Amino acid sequence: MEVGGGVEGQANFLQMINPNDIESMTILKDASSTAIYGSRASNGVILITTKKGSGDGVKVSFQTTNSIAHKTRTVKTLSYNQFIDAVNTFGTESQKSLLGQHNTDWNDEIFQAAFGTDNNVSVSGRFTSWLPFRVSLGAMYQDGILKTDNATRYSANINLNPSFLDNHLKVMLSGKGTLSRNRFANTGAIWNASAYDPTQPVYLENSPYGGYFEVMDNVGGPAQGAIANPVAMLEQYSRKSNVFRVIGNIDVDYTFHPLPDLRLHVTAGYDYSRGKSRYYTPANNFSEYYNGGVDYSTGAQRNNNKLLTAYLNYNREFAAIKSTVDATVGYDYQMWTNKGPAVYAYNCAGELRWTNAPWDQRHALISYYGRLNYTFDSRYMLTATFRRDGMWR
Repeated sequence: MEVGGGVEGQANFLQMINPNDIESMTILKDASSTAIYGSRASNGVILITTKKGSGDGVKVSFQTTNSIAHKTRTVKTLSYNQFIDAVNTFGTESQKSLLGQHNTDWNDEIFQAAFGTDNNVSVSGRFTSWLPFRVSLGAMYQDGILKTDNATRYSANINLNPSFLDNHLKVMLSGKGTLSRNRFANTGAIWNASAYDPTQPVYLENSPYGGYFEVMDNVGGPAQGAIANPVAMLEQYSRKSNVFRVIGNIDVDYTFHPLPDLRLHVTAGYDYSRGKSRYYTPANNFSEYYNGGVDYSTGAQRNNNKLLTAYLNYNREFAAIKSTVDATVGYDYQMWTNKGPAVYAYNCAGELRWTNAPWDQRHALISYYGRLNYTFDSRYMLTATFRRDGMWR
């Protein structure tokens, strides 16, 4: 099934594929291979094959991977003593008076040792001689090296591969489901940590900014031109998403009894995803102080992708004339739907700040294609391809 575009809260759908379910990845980049996929494959095609049941009996596998990640390098800045010396040497009396009494390493305050764990269990084998199967469950949790950043993914996968009519008819049934939950850190804190005054504390008692130290003007408001406390940028910022995706596929491959060189392949697939995000910043946040904070949700955005592909392939060797003919003709139909409701953004007092209109985008692609490979004497090859696409929006 072709991977569609991102959904609210998950821009890259490849992040929702459990790597432990992947059997192989094949990259097609030559013209004859990609021509059959049309103009969308101008930069190549990546084919992802998931694991299937095989062998006799039943096999149970469990795999766990655990890791700790650390930052390896940060922006080079003045040390605490170098900063004070620079201000005392080159600063004005007013600037010198702003120096604090603390020694704060802001990079240490915003970065962390990030723990990650990825656990998978699978059961594979055969129910009977004609029905291989594989079922897997996965659970992944990963913290980011930037505090408050983390991701959780739960996945399930089932593959059934029955065969009939003395293996002339092969059926592949697969279903995949993924639930992804994310909290995204405010990455602007990284720049602020490299530029913030190291003589100031992280927290300040009775601060009107939620207990965090911030640079204030004479009336207690945010000082003009000042940047926000990087720790407060992380801890007072909440952007969370929940993304659900399910994919169902059925592949039918039939080799004709009277003509074993002729093969029919039909694929039908359905891909559904739903994503929703929530944003929250309190009213006493430094950057949102005069706006009253942020409190709103986006979504649920819904994507649908329906696919039907059918092709005939004829492959035969003619030994008498030292030739091999491999011919394919096919038909594709794909329909995408992308819907999202209106967005109403409020501050923490419930006052409307801005809106976005709802959308409902739909388009379909219908294609006819063919390819002929002719080989003579195992030395010379002639390849001809054609494709016609029609787009509806």
